[in-house]
Amino acid sequence: MRPLRTGQRKHHGVSLGFLALSLTTACCLQSQGVSLYIPQSTINATVKEDILLSVEYSCHGVPTIEWKYTSNWGVQKIVEWKPGAQANISQSHKDRVGTFDNGSIQLFSVGVRDSGYYVVTVTEHLGSSQFGTIVLHVSGKTDPGAPLTASVWEADSMTLKETYLPLPRPPPYRDPL
Repeated sequence: MRPLRTGQRKHHGVSLGFLALSLTTACCLQSQGVSLYIPQSTINATVKEDILLSVEYSCHGVPTIEWKYTSNWGVQKIVEWKPGAQANISQSHKDRVGTFDNGSIQLFSVGVRDSGYYVVTVTEHLGSSQFGTIVLHVSGKTDPGAPLTASVWEADSMTLKETYLPLPRPPPYRDPL
């Protein structure tokens, strides 16, 4: 076998070196991932108050930030955005939420119905993500028009206490015929 000329060997060495450096850089960026800090994981608020769900993140590049609300009734997406771009706010929270480039959101005029778990997920463009949870407790009078329930058994006296209990959804209508 004939040895390669010096120019060819150097060319392949540079290509392999560049490839190795590129792979190492990509691995380092990916292993760094996303870090997420939540300064206050539980928030107590009163009805009609504006509250800040505060977070801070760090990552390489511009991430995607997503907030979801979880309660006994299920999970609902609130908002998703990339810092510096327009936020995609769900119809249920239009005019009720503000976003910040640090990943925080503000809920305006909260009600008892807003009590629950708020989950934020920060995902960087390489795919790594981090999530955190903030628990919100809202106290005060119930929302206007919210259904109230009461149970009465035989008793000499009765005291009623106002408690917000969402009514279960009715079953789908079925034609009896």
